[in-house]
Amino acid sequence: MDGVVSLRGELPDEAQHGFTLTAARSVDGVKKVNDLIRITS
Repeated sequence: MDGVVSLRGELPDEAQHGFTLTAARSVDGVKKVNDLIRITS
């Protein structure tokens, strides 16, 4: 599927998580973001 991004890994807090999702969604051509990120704190 074109335009689908999957994010995986660990981040320390919700603030970083939100920033990461916003950044991914703002990339030209991204239509869907699969959020597989874990918060470690």
